[in-house]
Amino acid sequence: ISEVIRAPQDLIYGHLQAADETATLADWQEQQYNYWIPRSIDIKRMYEQAKAVSTNDEPVFVSVGSGTGITEYLLAKEGAEVVAVDPDQGLIDAAIEKYGLVPHSAVADAWVHPDPNVKLTFVNGDHMTFKDKVNELGISTIQYS
Repeated sequence: ISEVIRAPQDLIYGHLQAADETATLADWQEQQYNYWIPRSIDIKRMYEQAKAVSTNDEPVFVSVGSGTGITEYLLAKEGAEVVAVDPDQGLIDAAIEKYGLVPHSAVADAWVHPDPNVKLTFVNGDHMTFKDKVNELGISTIQYS
């Protein structure tokens, strides 16, 4: 990345929560938030770009601060292996309920999607602890910087 473009300071970002699925654009505008809602072309582009540089059969995404993981879920549905990490157990609980996640069989504070074709794992952690959790999940090919 040669250039970072920052959003205007007056733009307020919000996190689209799993429970907000039925909210309308008018609801969001009324709350004075701007949401980035990924379109299918956005998900496909992220997946294809990651796949082009991945040394794995399918790309692996680790998303720290994933919230309820809407983008992460869509990437997993596209075929990627995704680990969604968030320190807020309330957001993870919303994702567990929304996606029907089940406890990981070997890793504490981790939940997986019940469909083996959807490689989505949620982990309770933060920017300081995610590396250990990801290693516990058996993902050891990721380079950290």
